[in-house]
Amino acid sequence: MSPRGQDQRIFPTLGTFQPTPIEKDHTYYLIASALDGASIQVERTVVANENWDEGLPVPIDGYDPFGQFYRGITMEVRWYDDENKRAMFLQNLSQVDYIILPSQRAIWSVARLPLTYPMTMAYYRALFDGRLGFELISVFTAPLELGPYMVSDVGGTLGWQSMPALPLFSYNPLAAEEAFSVYDHPPVWVFRKRPDFNLDTATRILGDIDLSQVIIQSPREATPACP
Repeated sequence: MSPRGQDQRIFPTLGTFQPTPIEKDHTYYLIASALDGASIQVERTVVANENWDEGLPVPIDGYDPFGQFYRGITMEVRWYDDENKRAMFLQNLSQVDYIILPSQRAIWSVARLPLTYPMTMAYYRALFDGRLGFELISVFTAPLELGPYMVSDVGGTLGWQSMPALPLFSYNPLAAEEAFSVYDHPPVWVFRKRPDFNLDTATRILGDIDLSQVIIQSPREATPACP
C-alpha cells in the first residue's frame, strides 16, 4: 500500500497483520485508511508477456495468475517497428515489474528480419545485457541428457555437465525448427526490473534507432545472420 500525499509523492508503507485462518468460499476484505486527507494507492505486481505466445504463469485451478494474481500487460513485439511500437515499449517498461519471454518464438524470428525489426532487436539486446535496467533472474530450458552430455535441440548447442548455452539471436543451422519446441519444451526467460531502472535511459536506447529506415521484409528476404 502506498499512501500518496497531496504533494503527489509516494511514501511506501509496510503493514504487519496477525495470522488469520482463511476458509474456502468466504469473502474477506482488507480495509485501510489514511490520515490528513491523503489517498492510498494499492498496486499489484505487473508482469509482461509477449503477444502471439503463452501467457505465463499459466492458468491453474480456475485462476489466471497473469490477469488475476498479477496485472498482466503485453509486449507487442510482433508489431512492425514504428513510433506506435516505440511508445508501447516505453509505456510498458515504465509500468512493468517483470518481463517474461515465454519462448524463443518472437526473439529468434524477428532477428531473421533485421531491416523490419531494428528497434525490437535493440530492445532485446539492451534487455539481455542489462542496459535497459532489468536483470535476468531465471532461465528454464529442457535439454536432452546423454550421460554427461546435454544437447539443446532448441539452440543446436551442447553442454558438458552443464546446461547448453542459448544464443541471444539464433542462426544455428543445427537448431530444430521452432515447432518442435514451442509447443513442448520452449526456453523461458524471466527478467526483473532493477531499482536503478531509468525511463530516460530506455528512451535513449530505443530512440537511437532511425525508424525512417525500416524496410518491411518478407519471409523470402529473411537473413541467416546479421551483426
